[in-house]
Formats: sequence, C-alpha cells, structure tokens
Amino acid sequence: MIGELKKNTRETLKLALPVIIGQLGQVLMGTIDVMMLGKVGYVHVSAAGLANSIMILVTVIGMGTMSVIAPLIAEANATADKEKVRAFLQQGIWIGFLIGGIIHLMLYFGAPLIHRLDQPPADTSLAIDFLKIISASVIPMLLFLALKGFTDGLSDTRPAMVITLLGLGLNIFLNFLLIEGNWGFPRMEIKGSALATTLTRYIMFGMMAFWVLTRNHYQSYVKIKVQVVSNSRAAFSKILSIGLPSGMQYFFEVGSFVGITIMLGWMGEQASQYRAAHQIGIAVVSISYMIALGVSTAASIRVGDALGRKDNQDIRNAGFVGLLIAILWMGLCMIFLLFGGDFILMAYQITDEVVLKTAGRLLVIGAFFQLFDGAQAVGLGILRGIQDVKYPTIVTFIAYWVLTIPLGYFLGFTLNMKVEGTWYAFLLGLGFAAVFNNLRFHLLTRSKDN
Repeated sequence: MIGELKKNTRETLKLALPVIIGQLGQVLMGTIDVMMLGKVGYVHVSAAGLANSIMILVTVIGMGTMSVIAPLIAEANATADKEKVRAFLQQGIWIGFLIGGIIHLMLYFGAPLIHRLDQPPADTSLAIDFLKIISASVIPMLLFLALKGFTDGLSDTRPAMVITLLGLGLNIFLNFLLIEGNWGFPRMEIKGSALATTLTRYIMFGMMAFWVLTRNHYQSYVKIKVQVVSNSRAAFSKILSIGLPSGMQYFFEVGSFVGITIMLGWMGEQASQYRAAHQIGIAVVSISYMIALGVSTAASIRVGDALGRKDNQDIRNAGFVGLLIAILWMGLCMIFLLFGGDFILMAYQITDEVVLKTAGRLLVIGAFFQLFDGAQAVGLGILRGIQDVKYPTIVTFIAYWVLTIPLGYFLGFTLNMKVEGTWYAFLLGLGFAAVFNNLRFHLLTRSKDN
C-alpha cells in the first residue's frame, strides 16, 4: 500500500512539477504587472484588475476548452493511436484560433461597455484602454495552450515550462521599458503593461511552435497529412463536446470573482482602494492555486492515460493521489498566509494605508479557503480525465452563481461587511464545489469495480 502510494506520488509529481512551474510563470506575469503598476498608483492597479477580470471571464471559456487536449492526447497515446493524437493536435489548433478570434473581437469592441458597469470614472477610462490592447493577446495565448496540451499529453511537460519562464522574464523587461518609459522608450503606464503582456504572449507562442515543429520525436504528429474527414471531424467534435463544458466550469468560477470585482466598484468613495486590495489578494492566492492547478493537470493526464488502458484502479490511484498532494500543499499555503501576510505585502509598492490594511485582512480570509480551492481544482481535473463534464458544470454553476455571488452581495452590502464579506462567500462556494466534485469521482470510479 505504502509502496503503491509512493509510486503514484512520484509519477504525479514528475508530471506536475514542470506544469506547476509553467503555471506559476503564467500567473506571476499578471502578478508582476500589478506590482509594477503599483508604482504608478493604486488607481492603475484597480483599473488593470477590472480589465483583467473582464478579459479572463470570457477567455477562460477558451482556456477550459484547451485544457482537455492533454488528457485526450494522453488517452490516445496510451493506445498508440498516432492518427488520433495527430487529429487532436490539428483540430485543437484550429479550435484555439477560432475561439481566440471570436473572444478578441468581443473584448475589443465590447470594451466601451465598461462605462455601463457604474465604476469609478478614473478606473473606467484606464480599464478600456488596457482591455483593447490586451485583447489582441487571446489568440496567441490559446494557440500556445493548444501546443502545450499536445506536449503535456505526451508527458513532455518541460518545453512549456521553459518557454513560460522565458516569457515571464521578457514580460518583466518589457514592463520595465514601457510602463515608466525607461531607456528612452515612451512612458505608457497602464497601456505599456498591456502591450508588454501582448507582445510576450505572441513571442511565447512563436517559441512553442518552433519547438514542436523542429523536434524529431514530434515529426510523425506535425507533418501535414491528408486525414480521413471523419477522423478530423470526430476529433473536432470530441474537443468541443468535452472542452466547452470545461470552459463553462471555469467561466462560472471566474465569473463569481469578476462579479465580486464589479460589485466592489459600487462601494462608494473607497471603491478603487477596495478593488486594489482585492486585486492584490487575488494575485497572491492565485499563486498557490496555480500550483494546485498544475497538480490537477498532471492528475488529469494520468487519469486519461489509465482510461486509455482501461485500468480502473490506476484511475482511482491517480485521482486521489493528486487530491492528496493538492491538499497537503494548500495546507502549507494556509499556514504561510496566516503568518506571513505582512511580508508578502512588502513586495507591493503601494503606500495607501486603506489598500494595505484591507489586503492584509483578505489574505487571512484567503488562507482559510486554500484547502477547498485546491480540492475543487483537482476534482475538476480528474473528472475531466475520465471525460465527465456535465455534472461538474452544474456543480460549479450552483457553487459560484447560486451560492457565492448572492451571499457575497448579502454579506458585503446588506450586512455592510464590505470587501471582506464578499471574500467570506468564497468559502461556501469553493467548499461546495470541492465536496461534490470529488464525491462524484469517487462514486463513478467505485461503481466500475462493483
């Protein structure tokens, strides 16, 4: 029993560590944007938070769709079906381009609608500028994720990790040049941050495409070859039939955070300060969440591989070991946030006392929902690995739109608990999703043994 646990833990971590580092690089890109904008002013942080929240709300549908490519390829690779792997890669790229283009147009032409959200005027104008520029980064981001799903699905998780870390360094450098106008570059402030991120995502996609196209062990998958129409159609349909519900799961979860972000703009004279604190808190807890999400991705790949081999015991082992790793990690993060919040806030260059004190209180609340957040992330991943997406989509809808958003409004406005009240609501939503999604996985996999 102990030996089996060690083996499964080792295999999960071997897959997860490069994914985790890559995930951290992605979220640190946004975190560093916030940190570097903090020197310009908390209004810029608040506006970037508003624009990023709106962008992510829509973009996660594409990101969720791309997330199913890795377990689908892992399943096909387990049966040595190269034609199916090739079809998933090719159709994943087409779907990424199609969804990315639609989202880009929606964000660019929909950006002026921020005026109708009743937000502080200073935030609104800056957020519109930011959103119009960064909307151009959606296509390369989804194409990068499609290629990442391909390499991850073949258990080759290091290339995406390395490229993401290179992209993180590039993003920091471009922010340095463009936000404050260093080394003779124009001072663009929030526009500079959006442009830096957009340029970085195009370069990251280019590097990932170059890697896939030039590696010998990928050539049998990437060579242009006329496929049987039904094979391509089947891959296209499979990605969308599993991917779109997965995207909606992310949409419901992120939608609750965006809904809260918009609500904060209704909190009177200190609305921008509350949202800046909220943005800092989200940026910090997102780091720990991304590690749990990396474990979730690794677990989904291992579950997909076991599904291809029709080994139900390995499906259960891969799923529950992933859950155990995530809970242990998030437990450590909970302790760190409870006792190290002040140290974390020192990294931000904001001097406003209201922002800093509010952010400190939010980190304490965030510490307590760490376990639930990690468990629900893995629950979604392992269900995706066994291609069960309809039930968790309903669960996430109830958790975040039926429970979290209404409770957040009630606590934040009716009971006047302000931004802290909205964060308490996440405890209920995340806990609900964690319990019911993992219970679903247990019941589905147990039933196959009876």
